[in-house]
Amino acid sequence: MMRGDQKIFIPNPHGGDIGTPLLKQILKEFDNGLEEWIRLEK
Repeated sequence: MMRGDQKIFIPNPHGGDIGTPLLKQILKEFDNGLEEWIRLEK
């Protein structure tokens, strides 16, 4: 995942595609920290 020059790596030890439920959980958790992410970028 990239934002500008910053990158976030989402580990995937399985090496394959991740399922929809896990992707939804990751996005939900990211959304909860979105304001902090924006604040840290400044």
